[in-house]
Amino acid sequence: MFCFTNMNRAPVTFGDALNLWLWDKLLPQAGSVLRPDLIFLGIGTLLNNKLPPGPKLVFGAGAGYGPAPKPDATWDIRFVRGLDSAVALGLPASSAILDPGAAVGLILPRETQFRSASLMPRFDSMTRELTQRCAEADVHLIDPRDPVEKILPQIATSQLVLSECLHGAVVADALRIPWIPVVTADRNQSHAFKWRDWLSIFGMDYNPVSLERESLGYVVRHAAPRRTNSKLLKVQMLRFITELQKLRTEINTRTGPFAIDKEAHA
Repeated sequence: MFCFTNMNRAPVTFGDALNLWLWDKLLPQAGSVLRPDLIFLGIGTLLNNKLPPGPKLVFGAGAGYGPAPKPDATWDIRFVRGLDSAVALGLPASSAILDPGAAVGLILPRETQFRSASLMPRFDSMTRELTQRCAEADVHLIDPRDPVEKILPQIATSQLVLSECLHGAVVADALRIPWIPVVTADRNQSHAFKWRDWLSIFGMDYNPVSLERESLGYVVRHAAPRRTNSKLLKVQMLRFITELQKLRTEINTRTGPFAIDKEAHA
């Protein structure tokens, strides 16, 4: 099964929903051959001690939201989100590739720009006040609670993305759209660890702009937009594609974690 941040609820965050959308595009046959006892850990901060027992396939997830787990022989770790996750799980630095959300760039074309700036808050930061602030600053507001199919074109048609949502920035970056990390309230920096994990691959720091202290207009005009290094992103994407091709081969041949006979994978 595909695993989300909280296994007791349906997808809520953009990252949760992006999981379903992305793997359905990249691994369309996986659902029909995935062993029912195997937990697939793709996009998200999923690697912690809250995971249920059983075999696991880690394909880009990150550590956080609890003590790091202790992988054993039942874990098949292809790669993790960032260097911090690799350290937390006792893995070599080479096991850190990138956040799989960057693979949106393999699927979604960059569209013609028609809006100057967009703001994508976290799903729990949507308020009437924020909507009003965006209207006054002429900043397009992307509702993170909307379906992925509605959100992605809005990111793709932005010239600049202000994002409190990690995967809003990951997708913008994959499309080579400049982005600025923001927090709608200073207390929301409790999610900083997953940003740092993602950015660790590119040697970048996480320094969000507080919308509690600065106006949207000021941030759009004066904050420094960011993008990861294009050459390094390309290198990491090629590593991701290599791992993806291996997984596709295993799906087609029913080997590895997709073996019909569990003993064949043991």
